[in-house]
Amino acid sequence: MKRFLTFGSYFFHPIWLPLAGIMYYFLEAKNLYTPHYIVAQLIAISALTILIPLFFLFTLKKFKLISSYQMPNVKERRLPVLFFTTIAAFIVNFVFQNDVNQVLFYFFSGIFFTGISASILVFFNYKASLHVSGITGLTCFIIAYMVHFYQINLIVLALLIFGIGWVSSSRLHLRAHTGLELVIGALIGAIPQLYFFNLLL
Repeated sequence: MKRFLTFGSYFFHPIWLPLAGIMYYFLEAKNLYTPHYIVAQLIAISALTILIPLFFLFTLKKFKLISSYQMPNVKERRLPVLFFTTIAAFIVNFVFQNDVNQVLFYFFSGIFFTGISASILVFFNYKASLHVSGITGLTCFIIAYMVHFYQINLIVLALLIFGIGWVSSSRLHLRAHTGLELVIGALIGAIPQLYFFNLLL
């Protein structure tokens, strides 16, 4: 059980979840785009949200600006959170613009404001759970998409809710966060997604 709980923090790591949201969207809306467009966007987002941040974290670790990739010290999170927030802003402005792909524009707008909220908190030395922010934000995005386009999938919903419970239990088991930090993480992940997707309604 301990290994299972620990694995939840890696399987639902926030660095993977933006790509998961995009993959879900393109699976549901694949008839609206050419295969070349979909592949190009997946490659671009993989580079921007996974490869570049991983290289940035490796560089921070190399120069001892963070003690470990888990970043247990809240001050160590400042640069990584700001960096990822900047990437989200770049994607909103140059990859998924409002007049090109409105759904993903709002998805990444939500991610951007989650990043802003997390950045403000870490500069006040408060460590909200980014893992819970990620999985909760992804869940709210997918639920909002299902409701808006009348494409309810109970299996996907059940898996997402299970994922939230798994990640939360994992973070508590690893003593990475308190219960309140999980709640704050959930709020800063969910509220921006629900707000921006509401603009589509």
